[in-house]
Amino acid sequence: MIKIAIIAAVGAIALAAASAAKDAYIDPVAVAPEIYSTKLENDYVRTILTTARPGEWTPMHSHPGRVAVFLNDCVDRRANDKGEIVERKFAAGDAVWAPAETHGDFNYAFVAECRIIEVEVKAAK
Repeated sequence: MIKIAIIAAVGAIALAAASAAKDAYIDPVAVAPEIYSTKLENDYVRTILTTARPGEWTPMHSHPGRVAVFLNDCVDRRANDKGEIVERKFAAGDAVWAPAETHGDFNYAFVAECRIIEVEVKAAK
């Protein structure tokens, strides 16, 4: 009976550690400085310039919820879950909300270089 309890406890600890690692924040500026650069950071926001080039590989990284402002016209083509190609178009000046996410280990699917200002909100007064 004690062996079963110990095995269950070890299993629970391993699952908790795996879940924590999955949810850990991975700073895009630290792992891909050739793509992401910090332009402003203070107690309230961090502003990142993202320069995404077609076919460029991006490592796994995280973003909190943020506002993304496109600096030039951008077209993104990706396959959805059904294997269909979905095209998203953004015009220079478009601002969109992007929810918190951890993603990466993929090649960018932009048709041409895309430059985006991403504003991560930390706190507001």
